[in-house]
Amino acid sequence: WFSKGRHIKWELKDLMWWLAKSGFGFPLNKSDAIRLSVYRPGNPDQPILATRSGESTAFESPDFAKHPEAWSVANVSGEMGSIVKTHDSVVDDFNEAVMTIGNLCFFNLLKEKNVLSWNVWFKEPELVDQQEWQNHAEKWRRSIDSDNGSPYVTDLDPRYYDGSRVHRAEELLHELFKIISKCVDSL
Repeated sequence: WFSKGRHIKWELKDLMWWLAKSGFGFPLNKSDAIRLSVYRPGNPDQPILATRSGESTAFESPDFAKHPEAWSVANVSGEMGSIVKTHDSVVDDFNEAVMTIGNLCFFNLLKEKNVLSWNVWFKEPELVDQQEWQNHAEKWRRSIDSDNGSPYVTDLDPRYYDGSRVHRAEELLHELFKIISKCVDSL
């Protein structure tokens, strides 16, 4: 979904304003988010992903992504399915266009049939303040955060395996939002 935040370019702010005023259920909040089906690789009937202990054997983690200080590590894989339809053709067409643009910008990361595998690095377990955890869980149930990112990680720029930054994605995304804005203006 598109959320307001300091990283939103002016073209997207204009588009978000128009989408909000339209009365359609465009993906402007988590409850109207674009939903993508995900399942166990090779098994579209199994939406529950298996988590395995240890690093993934599907790929070798680049050095910048390893965390030797972690208490433990597990891995998970999911195969991307189709976009879940909203049964509103205008919103469904928009969501399809957004996913196509996103996949062009981010190397088909969420393209149907693509398998994503990742490692999850854990800190040592500790006692939890239950009220603090409840507040935390409620906040994250509605949104990632106000800036569409993690509050714990400040360096979320996409990187190639060698650690170099992927600049192509942001430039392409900027150009594609100009095209979408022109399309919206013509409606």
